Amino acid sequence: MKSLDYELKDNHGELLSRFYKLFESVHRYVTDLQRYLKDLEEGQYIQISLESIFLDEDGKQLLVRVMKQNFFILSMISILLSV
Repeated sequence: MKSLDYELKDNHGELLSRFYKLFESVHRYVTDLQRYLKDLEEGQYIQISLESIFLDEDGKQLLVRVMKQNFFILSMISILLSV
């Protein structure tokens, strides 16, 4: 079993490392976004709140772009993994 493990690491270690970093980055992006939105909702920031972002045209556009970027990243990963 160990020999198969070493063989897998030798043959595909770099690729597996790249996939791990990719998924780790996506997870960090989503986690940071969720934390930021939660902090906004709880009033952690003095000059800005979630309500003020929704009232501001640029703020609404920014939130939509963030969600579209997240969707795009996940879609690209799905496409690349299905090849």
